[in-house]
Amino acid sequence: MDLAPITFLAVGKLGRPHGVKGELRMTVLTDFPERLKEGVRVFVGENHLPLYIRSCRPFRSSSKQDVLLIAFQDFDDYDKAAALRNAMVFVRADDRPPLP
Repeated sequence: MDLAPITFLAVGKLGRPHGVKGELRMTVLTDFPERLKEGVRVFVGENHLPLYIRSCRPFRSSSKQDVLLIAFQDFDDYDKAAALRNAMVFVRADDRPPLP
């Protein structure tokens, strides 16, 4: 039985923490940021650590890039969130709904 390798798609890059409740700034790398919402499973970092989104909301940034404030389950304070800084955020290609 030949198993196909899992394909991951980058959807964002985590930046610095925002506030004390575990939120991080995330630069958006996807054309479909509306798919990133509470309860969605994503994979963080080179080791593809599976995490569930606790919250996700738009953030007004002075840069021209799209930025979201994102928080993950079990990462509920500044220090825990800071450990994820500069990590890439991925989704599995086979978890995505088909394009219209």
